[in-house]
Amino acid sequence: TRAVPNGRENEWGEPQLVSENVVSDLRIVKSMTIDDKIAFWRKVMRHARDRGVDVYFITWNICLNGAAHPVPPYYRTYANSIPDEQPGKYGITHDVHNPATIAYLRDAVKTFILTYPDLKGIGVTAGEHFPRGDDYDREKWLWETYGLGILDARAEQPARTIEFIHRFWNTGFENIMRHWADYPDPFAFSFKYARARLYSSPEVPFAAEHIASLKPRGLKSWWNLRNDDIFVHRWGDPDYVRAFIARFDRDVTAGYYVGSDGYVWGREFVSRQSRVPRQLEIEKHWFAFMLWGRLGYDIDLGRDEILAAIRRHIPEADPAQLLEAWQAASKIIPLVNRFYWRDWDHMWSVENSQSHTEGYLGIEAFARGRTLEGSGLLSVSDYVGTLQRGEAPAGISPLQVADEIDELAETALAAADRIAGSGYELDRTLADIRGMSYLGQYYADKIRAAVALALYQATGDEAHHRAAVDHASASYEHCTRYADHSQARYFPQMLARTGRFDWSVMLMEARADVARLRHLHR
Repeated sequence: TRAVPNGRENEWGEPQLVSENVVSDLRIVKSMTIDDKIAFWRKVMRHARDRGVDVYFITWNICLNGAAHPVPPYYRTYANSIPDEQPGKYGITHDVHNPATIAYLRDAVKTFILTYPDLKGIGVTAGEHFPRGDDYDREKWLWETYGLGILDARAEQPARTIEFIHRFWNTGFENIMRHWADYPDPFAFSFKYARARLYSSPEVPFAAEHIASLKPRGLKSWWNLRNDDIFVHRWGDPDYVRAFIARFDRDVTAGYYVGSDGYVWGREFVSRQSRVPRQLEIEKHWFAFMLWGRLGYDIDLGRDEILAAIRRHIPEADPAQLLEAWQAASKIIPLVNRFYWRDWDHMWSVENSQSHTEGYLGIEAFARGRTLEGSGLLSVSDYVGTLQRGEAPAGISPLQVADEIDELAETALAAADRIAGSGYELDRTLADIRGMSYLGQYYADKIRAAVALALYQATGDEAHHRAAVDHASASYEHCTRYADHSQARYFPQMLARTGRFDWSVMLMEARADVARLRHLHR
């Protein structure tokens, strides 16, 4: 399509359904027959199988793009039925009650399995496009379509094994097991282990209840590791990845997979000094992908092996010096995420402090924010409350968090400045290390400003008001440095979940934050 997104929610029918304004503007890039398409995907799956890679297809539901009619622009898919939906091909709709839809999808699943002999498994999601509160059980629907479709295929190929992954989302454990307990092949769950914040803490608490449900039944779960935090900067902290993986409960872990909900890791498209053709994202972010891959197979992978990998990719630099800078800078975003916790992708883009629904998240938002459960960090409101009550803070204070962020940034910048040499990857890696460091300095003073603001609002003491303005001004100066540094290297972009990522807008909002605080009166 040549349609240009404007960033409004569900403009293109996201997250799962294609809307009319996309379909009406499609252009033919290449014509392929159905046999051509089958041959292509068979080749892809055989290519993967021959290299030890298992192929699974995991779907959202109910999403019948290409068979049902496209949805209206800006239609909000989540838990809503399509009003006055007209039948598509063969009477197919997105209606959960439609027998034509159930029959079609059941047969499509069967045919899909029979057509692709190298397919390892199928997975489903019980959402987001099931109507909420409907009397038709969504697990019954999934069984009647996917479950029976798989059994139909196995009836024709009884030696075939189709592993099944049921994502744990918009459904309940007992209801799943009521319909799927007798599934004949390996059955596992998939769970959003860190919600949308892979880069936050190795000790995220969200899977505890899920794990407790799995153990008595001898079931396992794949861990869905959602990186909806870092899209621009090259990240790399082996200790973080090692600690994260070490926390998995091995008794119930089927494996894990890493990715993003609203970002396609294809070719990078925002660098102003790009290679031709542009780098693949897995090439640009090679170190992060290597860490999540290699440490999953060998959690004891040694420092020497990691340094050797850096030397192979970036031979111009001393790998130990580069790793020192890289690790320090890479600890900043996880710490910021732990301090200012936002569960899901649309709520927060840490690289530009933006929310889809709330826009720029400024100092007042940080003053109201909450921290990650179990992190030991005190929110601004909790910290100010303890001071007001004359109590000793029972945790790490926001000011200590700000100091730690500054220390990490200073360490990273000093280490980066000691590195001599130049080369394509080295120059861009050092630039990203500096970018994350400037971002950290912006957040450190922003946190201090939030504390001073909260103290002023609680006490009316003008000294706190002046401190809030001073820290906000310092945060703005750091934002200026971050924006100037980043805009020289990257184009703005439209993020699918939080909207337009533009450093000039971020800088304008940071300046407005200072002005608001100057004119604030209790």
